[in-house]
Order: sequence, then C-alpha cells, then structure tokens
Amino acid sequence: MSAVQQPWLSIVIPTYGRAKSLGQHITAVHACLGQDFPGQRFEIIVVNDASPDQTHVLLADLTARCPTVRVLNLAQNLGQQAATLAGLALAEGSVVVTMDDDGKDAPADVVRLVGLLSAGYDVVYGVPEQEKDLAWHRRLGTTVKEGLLGSLCKKPKGIRLTGFRAMNRATVDRIVADKRRHVYISATILEKPVRIGQVQVAAPVRNASGYSLATLARLLLRIAIWYGPIDRLRIRPATPHPLQQRARFQNRARISPETPS
Repeated sequence: MSAVQQPWLSIVIPTYGRAKSLGQHITAVHACLGQDFPGQRFEIIVVNDASPDQTHVLLADLTARCPTVRVLNLAQNLGQQAATLAGLALAEGSVVVTMDDDGKDAPADVVRLVGLLSAGYDVVYGVPEQEKDLAWHRRLGTTVKEGLLGSLCKKPKGIRLTGFRAMNRATVDRIVADKRRHVYISATILEKPVRIGQVQVAAPVRNASGYSLATLARLLLRIAIWYGPIDRLRIRPATPHPLQQRARFQNRARISPETPS
C-alpha cells in the first residue's frame, strides 16, 4: 500500500465575513496553482474566523467539490494573526504561502514568490506598489508597526512586511512552535537570522477594510508587549497554545471540514 503523497505547497487563507466573494477567490487560486504547478500536489487551507455570515456553508460546498481545499471553522473570532497561525499549524507543505481572503493578493503572484523562495530564501514577501487610496490610519499604523519591528526585532531596512508571503518548512515550524499568547507572525520570523526576499506586486484594488483604528492600536500594543523588553522576563509555558494544540489534533486526525455546532 502506498502512502498518501504529502502536498509540497500549502496556501493558507484566513477569512472573515467574505461569503459573497470568497468562493470566486478560492476558485481562482485553485485554477492558477493547477496551471502553474501541473502534476504537483497542493492544498488550500481556509480558516474561517467565526464569520457571522454564511461562509461556513460556502466552504462546506467547496470541500465537497474540491478535495484540495481544507477548512478549519473556529468557534470564536480570534483575529487574523491567530487564524493564520491555526492554518500554519495545519499546513503540510514544504512551502507555505499566506494570503488575504479578499482577492487583493493575485493568485498569479504566488508562483513569483515561490520561485524566489527556491533561490535560497527563508521567506519572501509580496510587496505592493504604493497604495494611494489607503486610509490614513492604515498608513500611520503601517509606519508605526514597521518602526516597532525595526526597533524590537531588528527588521532590515528596505524590507516591507506584508501578509502575502511564502515560507520554507523550517520557518513555518518555528512560527507554530512560538508559545506566546499573542503571536505576530512577521515578528516571530524576525527573531532569528533569516534570509528575506521581496517581490513587487501590483497595488490591489481594496475592498472595505476590517481594520479600524482601535484594531490597529491593539495590534501595535500587543507587538510592543509580547516582543519587547517585558517579554524577555516572561516564563514560556511548557505546553503549546491551546489553539495550536487543537490545530495539531485536527492535522493528526486528517480532519478537514468542520461544521460549527
């Protein structure tokens, strides 16, 4: 009996409240991967962050029709970083790509990120051209965040960090092993010496953003607390974060779709 072939590429997409457009986006990603990587096994992991709409119904239909799509429905809303972390814990590929759920990250750019990663990088970011229509609080939040990560995590100058990234297996394993209560993925990546590349992608046509000023402020505060001087005094727990334990169980059990009760 031959063992089940592991996917070499995992795409992780956290989602919240995108029932109207998510299906089209996932279909486009699937079609593009099939064209760019013919004959190679991949998986698309969608983490539903307790969406209030019919996202779970849409995803149940997708998994029934497309075996390469795996779904994790979270019981409560945990935020984009935690939802992405849960997806990373489920990912089986030797290469893992994270991307947004709103279609702003073009599926065609995945092959560009993966191509540069194969040149010996640990992580490659897809960096959009300057976005003139970005809300002022998003611009301010990005500036402060980049400054914080430069100060606390020694982010290299000239490198922009985004949620559209390709990572090798070692980098993903290190992120999933992080035992902080609040993990900020790019900050964890920067804690160790890494080879970082970036690919310029077209500026996206944005849908309405779910990031309010309060959300951004909370995110920045968490980075300062969990990756700053206070964190160095903190004793790490011996067991993984409960979210990681749950995701690992799902992976071992080979469970993909889960319907909320």
